[in-house]
Amino acid sequence: MWKTAKLGDIATIIAGQSPKGEHYNKEGRGTPFYQGKKDYGETYLNEPTVWTDVVTKLAEKDDILMSVRAPVGALNIATQKICIGRGLAAIRPSTEIRHDYLFYSLLLISHQLEGSAGAIFNSINKAQIEAIEIPLPPLAEQQRIVAKLDAAFAEIDRAAALTESKLTEAKNLLDASIAKIFDDNLIGADYFVLDDVVTRLTNGYVGATKNIYQEEGIPYLLARHVKNNTLKFDGKTFVSNEFNVKNKKSILKQDDVLLVQSGHIGHTAVVPVEHEGHNCHAMIVISTVKEALTGEYLSALFNSREYKAKLLSLRTGSTVPHLNCGDVKKVKIPIPNKETQGTIISLTKSATASFAAMEVSLLSKIFGLRKLKSAILAQELQPPQSEAA
Repeated sequence: MWKTAKLGDIATIIAGQSPKGEHYNKEGRGTPFYQGKKDYGETYLNEPTVWTDVVTKLAEKDDILMSVRAPVGALNIATQKICIGRGLAAIRPSTEIRHDYLFYSLLLISHQLEGSAGAIFNSINKAQIEAIEIPLPPLAEQQRIVAKLDAAFAEIDRAAALTESKLTEAKNLLDASIAKIFDDNLIGADYFVLDDVVTRLTNGYVGATKNIYQEEGIPYLLARHVKNNTLKFDGKTFVSNEFNVKNKKSILKQDDVLLVQSGHIGHTAVVPVEHEGHNCHAMIVISTVKEALTGEYLSALFNSREYKAKLLSLRTGSTVPHLNCGDVKKVKIPIPNKETQGTIISLTKSATASFAAMEVSLLSKIFGLRKLKSAILAQELQPPQSEAA
């Protein structure tokens, strides 16, 4: 017979607690320490990068780990005995429920967990985890369900891996095609130091952002809005006009080039007319001399395989790698005549558009496979009608 059980009645819940910072190390001394979802792998924890010589709360090998802070409910499995911080809780099943069945059951509802109502960063505590209700069939039925889910998920994962491989191949083909476009059209082109052929090369605002955002005002462009020669503002980050005036050196003009300084280093995009007069964070702003060098050409060049590699080689800083304006100013770039720049822009746009269409199709397929997993989970973990009644 199926029944419904509270998690606290069929598993032990261990709420994480972080040791003091002075007890952490990266040399492998003591017990591996995990703080939250950033250390997750696909299903099992990634290899440890931090250890502690003072253990607060322990999780054992095969314990299910749940993120108790945003994103609440994210799951992983411990591969060894570890110390867990306050961003995690360990769930250790009793003999009444299979470990793998419990993982699947929690996976089904993980996206529904909201934690403390009204919190800006949602969280969930030990008592709330213990109150989660799980459909609980007999052990033999749990084993049958797990076997079916394992087989179905393995097939779906193979299809997803093949699709992701096709996406990688398409991206590599795009990079190779763009490299050939530049190679074919830059024969005999003269090279110039970037700082000698632009009118402005400066940092966007790089200070703290905690208190500068507001719900409306002047759009504020971030690194996440720039990718693969495309600028897509999500309409979520705004600053005041006073902020804009105070940081006027990075006020944007149409056809400026934005170059991401940290994170996705080297991604660039051209500023369209609708973002003229706006501002940006943690990006290098480059204004070109349009008569000799167009922003579209420079952005396309920086997005080529060769120049992405050059920009990455200029990274400095061990904790947070970033690009310095001074280093970027010294980069030498080829500048062909305006007609050739136009040809390169047209060809690279065409190649990128073809890839984008393929990317949308492949990502849609991957998304569909993920939804299929959720549908199969819901179907298999639903009690039979006769027993549900």
